[in-house]
Amino acid sequence: MKPRLIALKNVYNSRDLAGYPTTDGHHIKAGRLFRTALLHNLDDQELNTLHQLNVTRVIDFRDDAEISHLPDHLTATIHYLHLPVFKEDETGASLSTSKPLERFAIDYNVGRLWMLKAYHDMVTIDSAKSAYREFFCQLLSANENEATIFHCTAGKDRTGMAAYFLMRALGVAPEVAAQDYLWTNVYSADRVRMRIDSVKAHGGNEVVIYNVRQMSAALPEYLQQATKLINAHYGDMAHFISEFLGLSADDIADLRRLYLVD
Repeated sequence: MKPRLIALKNVYNSRDLAGYPTTDGHHIKAGRLFRTALLHNLDDQELNTLHQLNVTRVIDFRDDAEISHLPDHLTATIHYLHLPVFKEDETGASLSTSKPLERFAIDYNVGRLWMLKAYHDMVTIDSAKSAYREFFCQLLSANENEATIFHCTAGKDRTGMAAYFLMRALGVAPEVAAQDYLWTNVYSADRVRMRIDSVKAHGGNEVVIYNVRQMSAALPEYLQQATKLINAHYGDMAHFISEFLGLSADDIADLRRLYLVD
């Protein structure tokens, strides 16, 4: 299915998880769970849109440096939570395209390998575990009228995996949750073009351009890297949800009560 977009003209990749079906015939409620990219450039009209949507929480998965460079622009009525998945951005979303690392200009595999390492870490390291556990705690603490936005820099990797974990915990089939992950490629196309234009403007060669494309895309291989590791370390997604994400059977029942509709 095609995701429902949020009317935020200054935010890339902003959409509602509404409508995705679960395997038992339910659907994710509209207007409760929003995934986006950067929120640093919101204008007054967009802030009013968040108010109308009853957004009471914004969860930011970025690291300290990313936040210092481009802090979220929010109103005082929104509770802001900083839950860094990495101590330093491992996804390349904040990587300078005007001064990329030298190895990005000489090795076509650098970007791909960089991303595979990031997806490995998102399902194994302690900072990711802490961030995603608190993410679910926040969702469980919300009342039935509150909406939550969760985001990182591009809204692609750290946010994409948060959405994937959430959808699976709610009972969405893996292939459907994977479709949502891949929609980022459509809704981030303008951002990717701008990154490539920046590389070209600063004299980047075709190797840099290729690597930036690899790091700017939501590729099936990256999600498969994460799911293979989940299955290898935990046996299946259900055990990952309980052991890595720390969700009990009661927690899952509460999530489904809060965020699903018939």
